[in-house]
Amino acid sequence: MIKNEIVRMWVNRVFAFLAGGLTIFIILQFTTVSYIEGQNTKLNKELDQIKYEPGRLFEQGKTYFENNDYNNAKRILNTLFEKHPISKETAEGRALYVKIEEKQKERDKKWDAAVGGIRKEWAKSMAIQLKEKFEREREQLEKDMDSNLDREWERMKNEIRKEWEKQI
Repeated sequence: MIKNEIVRMWVNRVFAFLAGGLTIFIILQFTTVSYIEGQNTKLNKELDQIKYEPGRLFEQGKTYFENNDYNNAKRILNTLFEKHPISKETAEGRALYVKIEEKQKERDKKWDAAVGGIRKEWAKSMAIQLKEKFEREREQLEKDMDSNLDREWERMKNEIRKEWEKQI
């Protein structure tokens, strides 16, 4: 009986210890997770404010423009127009957008003027490549011709013999 009571006492202690530990763990988990989620939300809002700051967006668009990356410049400026429609950077961005459009039109005109010559050069180069490929394939076909003829002869020999026998 005494032994049974000691075991029961130890089981109760272990159970109480586990239950208490689990309770503390759950409480800490919920409070820590909710605090971290709140901080994460706050930091994301701050990051969005920094990321979409009008001056930053305008400078990014301007940098893309200076690097002749007109598509990304327009994408960034469109974000600026969407996020901050009445800022002073938006007014400057609209002027830059007009310049981008003009540069793209100039680039398109130059392309239209140059495309004929570029196509001719490309066609010459492609013709040379195709001729070389054709020549390699022709040489390989000639090398393989005897083996191809031997293989076809073995396959067709019986039919040819039958035709020959009919003629005799």
